Amino acid sequence: MAAAKEIHYKALNMALLEHGFEITYDEHIARFDGKTTRTKLRMLTEEKRLSPDLYEVIFQSKQDYTNMFFETELKFDQSKVDLVQKLKDNGYLVAICSNAIRDSVRTMSSKIGILNMLDLYLGNEDADNPKPAPDIYLKGAEMLGVDISECVIVEDSEVGMQSARAAKPGRIVRVMGRSEEHTSELQSR
Repeated sequence: MAAAKEIHYKALNMALLEHGFEITYDEHIARFDGKTTRTKLRMLTEEKRLSPDLYEVIFQSKQDYTNMFFETELKFDQSKVDLVQKLKDNGYLVAICSNAIRDSVRTMSSKIGILNMLDLYLGNEDADNPKPAPDIYLKGAEMLGVDISECVIVEDSEVGMQSARAAKPGRIVRVMGRSEEHTSELQSR
């Protein structure tokens, strides 16, 4: 099963290739991971002279590829369902606050089987400023009716970690990959 991070990389690269551009996976992980598509496109203008006139067509093509890959590569994930259930059983409200667009967050959550377990999900259009700004975490806490200092933020990218640190939650947990879930760190309050 492909991780969402890999799907976003592959979809962006396919959209870029239509216009003669690409980024390597190492470039993606080192500099682009966790950023919004529009931020990535601006970075590509600075680094590889991508024309801003292509932003909208590449953005839409990337969304189309992303949706196609979600349909074909994302599957029900019992480990994610179990993780969310453990959090819920221990009294946590569970929210996703992502730099992906809200529709992608909903689709990903549905495909892996956790959408109906979430108390809230937010996408990049729900915050004034994308990660690494803390806005989306602060808004999520506000919408859940909790103080950010009561929150545990789980992140898998450096951009997300910067955002989490700026939000100043009670705790931050870094998840490095699919095989490393850190569920023991999240099970008790």
